[in-house]
Amino acid sequence: MSPEIYLCSILLITFSLIGGAYFAPVATRSVQKANTILIICNLIEYSFIIWLILTIFQIYTFGYSSYVVFNGYSLVDFYGTIMKISIGSTLLILIHLSKNYIKAHPSPLMEYPVLFLLLSFFLIALISAYNLITVFLAIIGFSLTIYVFLLYDAYNHASREAGIKYFYLSTFSSGLLISGIFFAYLIFHNTNFLLIA
Repeated sequence: MSPEIYLCSILLITFSLIGGAYFAPVATRSVQKANTILIICNLIEYSFIIWLILTIFQIYTFGYSSYVVFNGYSLVDFYGTIMKISIGSTLLILIHLSKNYIKAHPSPLMEYPVLFLLLSFFLIALISAYNLITVFLAIIGFSLTIYVFLLYDAYNHASREAGIKYFYLSTFSSGLLISGIFFAYLIFHNTNFLLIA
């Protein structure tokens, strides 16, 4: 579980970097934001590489064995680790390819790299989920991150329309999901995957 803890620490470091860039003097704020975004993108890119190395090392250390962590809310197994590696490499490629988009965008995209980190964190939490509550929180966090991505170009009419449609759809589906979890808890008196199987 050390790769996920490493990813959380990188997320906290990124939040502190962005917070420090917002408190810069007003005269140098726009120039500093552009430089800070590229520095944060490079930091996230290198952290994804280190995270992938830690995850591959986790496969070599524990092999094909699976174990439950975080008091039964999360599971680490070989299949989940392979899925984490594929998601991490995909997001690494996406953050590398989006640097030109960040440079060409008219407004500074300070939150863009943090949204990538949040997206990866919630996807990894969804893969490792071993409880219905963990699944629900991971899906909600993932959908909220996608919602912010959709509304990033809010001055564009198509972006606003897509964001509003996705918000209503995700709200309705979240209500259905939490009601299903509620009924499963009423029937089985537990939300653990192994105990309700």
